[in-house]
Amino acid sequence: MQSPTTAEGLPTDPSGIWIDFDTTLETGMRALALSHGRWHRTVIVGTDGDYAEVHFIG
Repeated sequence: MQSPTTAEGLPTDPSGIWIDFDTTLETGMRALALSHGRWHRTVIVGTDGDYAEVHFIG
C-alpha cells in the first residue's frame, strides 16, 4: 500500500449518499470507497454489470 501524495488522497468522512442498485455508474464518475475501515475518494475507471472498478485518488 502506498501513502497518498496529495491531500485529496487522505481518508475522508462518508458523505451519507449511498449508491443503490438503481444508480447508473459511468466511467469518470467520482465515488467514495471503503478500504481498511476508512472512506477514500475514487474515480470509476470501468464497469461490468453490477460491479465498478475504481482508482483511488491521490
